[in-house]
Amino acid sequence: PLLAQLDQQDPGRSALRGEWAGPGTVVFEEHSTKSGLVRVYSAASSNGGSWRRLRFNDQTEQSVVLLDNDGAPVRPALAFGYLKTLAAV
Repeated sequence: PLLAQLDQQDPGRSALRGEWAGPGTVVFEEHSTKSGLVRVYSAASSNGGSWRRLRFNDQTEQSVVLLDNDGAPVRPALAFGYLKTLAAV
């Protein structure tokens, strides 16, 4: 249940989804033979800073993280998907 609780606290499931789920701006793009098209999108946050969203082939949402104005992750809003990505690396 700890993972389920973290998943429910994921910013991607919150009322802030409208901020990061839009088209955004591509800040990283690479094509990988194993993962296909890998992109990171940036979108402004209403609280300052910005959101980063990792997507594969423009279909799969892997993770979303909120960054402060200095570009550091906002720890209370660290997305569960981001944690899963770190664990997989």
